Amino acid sequence: HDIIIRRIRVRDAAVDGIQIAGGADRIVVDHTSIYNSGDGNLDVTQDNTRDVTLSWNIVADPAGEEKNTLIANRARRISMHHNLYVKSAQRNPQVTYDDSAAKTEDTDTTLDMRNNIIWDWRGGYGTRIRYGAAVNIVDNFYSSNNGDRDDSIIICKGEATAALAHCDKNAANKARA
Repeated sequence: HDIIIRRIRVRDAAVDGIQIAGGADRIVVDHTSIYNSGDGNLDVTQDNTRDVTLSWNIVADPAGEEKNTLIANRARRISMHHNLYVKSAQRNPQVTYDDSAAKTEDTDTTLDMRNNIIWDWRGGYGTRIRYGAAVNIVDNFYSSNNGDRDDSIIICKGEATAALAHCDKNAANKARA
């Protein structure tokens, strides 16, 4: 706890570039760049991981399945502001985990996401909120030459076993109306 990670570059990590987990609290990741990680470039996960700020980072071009950031498993009071997310087909960020039957609704996960740029998700999606997380998404900029505008913000409701059947792929456009 009580850690500041500032002004470092992470390149070509075999798994996660930076993972904040295991009940870590009061963590700041600021002015870093994370590129080409094998799983997630920057992940915040696991019970009791809380009070994490991700600010002024460049999170770009992950390897493999192209995952930038996962915030899940009851990670609480996460703040993201002024980050640049570039060239990742998914998880820009994704809030809560996946569709597996082993996961239950993740209603304790919370995120405040402001003033970020999500750029070129290449046919995947920008930000996806799943299965009960509480999220504020304010003043972010989404653009992708090869991605569908309806995929900029996706909100999924219901239990994780329901796959994508309860996802609203047009959430950003409805919010603008």
